[in-house]
Amino acid sequence: MELSTNHLVLAPDASIDLQMHTTYSDGAWTPEQLIDYLVGEKFGLVAITDHDRVDTIASLQYLAVQKQLPVLVAAEMSTSWKGEATDVLCYSFDPQEKELQDLAQDVLRRQQEITQDVYQKLLRKGYVFPRQQEVLKESGGEPSQANDLAALLEQHGYGDEETSFNIVFDEGFFFATNDIAAVVDAVHHSGGVCLIAHPGRGKTSSAMMSPCWINSVRKFPLTASRLIILYTRQNKPLCIWSMLRTTIYWSAQAQTHTAQAKNQSNTVQTSADAS
Repeated sequence: MELSTNHLVLAPDASIDLQMHTTYSDGAWTPEQLIDYLVGEKFGLVAITDHDRVDTIASLQYLAVQKQLPVLVAAEMSTSWKGEATDVLCYSFDPQEKELQDLAQDVLRRQQEITQDVYQKLLRKGYVFPRQQEVLKESGGEPSQANDLAALLEQHGYGDEETSFNIVFDEGFFFATNDIAAVVDAVHHSGGVCLIAHPGRGKTSSAMMSPCWINSVRKFPLTASRLIILYTRQNKPLCIWSMLRTTIYWSAQAQTHTAQAKNQSNTVQTSADAS
């Protein structure tokens, strides 16, 4: 797989965004629409971090290469720690490594099962969705996540966005997750780095990470040494810039390390074949 970030050189004033989503998960734009927009706005580097979508990275990289837009290999993985849900941003891993693939596919399968269960409950309660194929066109016509269910409800007049999501969760929807240590270890094994997503989010968010929570993760030996944790209060601009620089640096290091390891492996194999 050809990477769009090969030979990347960033200008000092380059526009960067390292957490973006498409219709592969809960984004509003298709990959083509998002990448065309970013090219038009002259972004220097982005990461498309669709939730648990390791399987779409090859197609994203192909599109990015065609459009000449540097896009980091990335995904936002759904995880939990001591019963508390969070998200982990994963960068510059090898998407062909089976360990991370299996974790991503498992959580996607469970999420789809939960979604279908709630969908059937809605139908049994008398909700009807005659425009389902139109509303869920980008999802293949079938709901596979909470956003799809909320969109069906909102577009059929059952309430605004907030009311629709409340209905979905009242019917028993919950987010499937993997253990954070398993995800971080899998990413590390495939040459990548991890970063806690949206630190310092407000108290109403289910993904809020308190100082106590972060300190408990830091003390966990299998995870802390492989997880970049940057806690900010209100995500101040200086802290965000620090986060961007840290992520870009370690992602570049991970990508270089992975490429060197593969070259060494190929050299050893070639030498063995020659002998």
